[in-house]
Amino acid sequence: MLFKVATTRKPPHKEPEFPPLKIVAAGIRIDSAKLAKFNSVCGFAQGATLPLPYPHIMAFALYMQMMLEPEFPFTPTAAVHVRNRISQKRAISVDEVLDFEVRLDGAQRVSKGCEISIITEVYAPLCRR
Repeated sequence: MLFKVATTRKPPHKEPEFPPLKIVAAGIRIDSAKLAKFNSVCGFAQGATLPLPYPHIMAFALYMQMMLEPEFPFTPTAAVHVRNRISQKRAISVDEVLDFEVRLDGAQRVSKGCEISIITEVYAPLCRR
């Protein structure tokens, strides 16, 4: 997927359109080896719950998949990451099976181009809508 991200080119748009895009992945289990590497690199202790930013890392492939959709108006390599905001309703156990929903939400013109929000929601079986 990273090769495709690096080599994808899309024609420039004078006025890009932002259609509703959503990627869903259900039944995702935490890979304990990847979690251990993340914890080691980022200085988190191994524990029974996930570090707050880890679901964001788990969703990275979904972000890339969304940016490769033909309807996504920009080339993935042209995107600049500006900020993250993470909120959590409860701790997530390392043993839970998770569902992810990633969606394009809100676009606005800014001085340097366009700013979009990609919203990620993670659900555990007991917390599904």
